[in-house]
Amino acid sequence: MEESIPEEFKRTVASLQSPVDVFSGVDARVLGVPENLLMFSRNELPTKADIHVHHRFVLMVNLQGKSSLVVDDFFPMLKEGDALLVFPYQYHGFSEFPASNILWLFITFEMKDPEALVHLRNTALPLNSDALEQVQRMSELYVSSSKPGDEFARELLLRLGLVLNEMICTQLREEPLVGLGRGAPAKSELIGRVGRYLVENIQRHIDIADVACQVSMSPSHLRNVFKKRFGISLGRYMRNMRLIRAARLIATSEMKLTEISEACGFESLYSFSRTFKNQIGMAPSKYRMMMKDTSGWPLQVER
Repeated sequence: MEESIPEEFKRTVASLQSPVDVFSGVDARVLGVPENLLMFSRNELPTKADIHVHHRFVLMVNLQGKSSLVVDDFFPMLKEGDALLVFPYQYHGFSEFPASNILWLFITFEMKDPEALVHLRNTALPLNSDALEQVQRMSELYVSSSKPGDEFARELLLRLGLVLNEMICTQLREEPLVGLGRGAPAKSELIGRVGRYLVENIQRHIDIADVACQVSMSPSHLRNVFKKRFGISLGRYMRNMRLIRAARLIATSEMKLTEISEACGFESLYSFSRTFKNQIGMAPSKYRMMMKDTSGWPLQVER
């Protein structure tokens, strides 16, 4: 027995008007289909707030427990059902998290047009039921297919595209989850001010005394507050911010290393090269050559 076409559907189609311009329609950029997708989970997080930098997007979905994160100068707390998109070469790491009873899903991918996701930068959002259903289906597909084919890949990538667009719609319709320093308690506001000051002045050679002066605290007290809150020293946070910015400029620009050193607040090219090699594991020039030869690789900056 053939199914009849719903009358409401017919009326909707009948209401569609002829286009004014037959050559101008919906751009693929609106959807922003991702590429080269990987999925994995974590049921326990590191005991230290390791900081990572890489060239891929990372969609973090909290399915159980809650945790504070550090993302540039944004310090959100994610509850169950919340998600956060980390952009390529963006400073990020966990700060406060439970030792057990957690479950996080990580979806990493690439985009030809990163600007399609600009609305999701430094924004933590609760996933609605439609987005969660898509994420669930993606997980089932990924687990059940040991040798993904074209059809499998297309479905995974399209479903992720739908999740990202649901997040964009949520962000545009509603107020995103606030991070520390945005309507949060006094101590959290202080940390937010520190993060913003560092991001806005990353090209200057500033030290902890400069930061402490901006927030009207003694350097020793500020160091203690920051370390207690995020499990990483303020000095290392500042250094890692500079290194991640430097790695992005090396990989994505034609700037000379001297220019990058100055743009990231290092005292000299020697200081920059020495710090970069000690923390990344190779000289800046070698890293640039590697990035030209490959599509990049995940880096971990030691605490």
